[in-house]
Amino acid sequence: MNAARFARHLIEDGVDPKLAQPLAEHLAEEIERTVATKEHVELVVNAVVTREVRQLRVEMHQEFRRFHSEMTQRLDTFQAQITQRLDSQMRWLMSSMTVLFLAMLGNILKDLLR
Repeated sequence: MNAARFARHLIEDGVDPKLAQPLAEHLAEEIERTVATKEHVELVVNAVVTREVRQLRVEMHQEFRRFHSEMTQRLDTFQAQITQRLDSQMRWLMSSMTVLFLAMLGNILKDLLR
């Protein structure tokens, strides 16, 4: 609402016309300042929220990268352990088969030499 309308309403409500105009101008200025302050606060709040959201995204991305790195390292370690165990079991199996083969070969030679 502008100052002239305020003044008219004040005069209609019985306020002295000489007082109504300065009072209406003062009220209009206060309303304008309040609206400007509200808009400024909204802009500041939006800027702060935007900054905080960006920071949160950065933190989430960093946390994801850390988690991914940790999981990759754990999986690599697990894979290395499995590979090591399989190699060990394969060596044991080959050794056992070699011993068994030699035992069978010995029995065959023994039977042939009798």
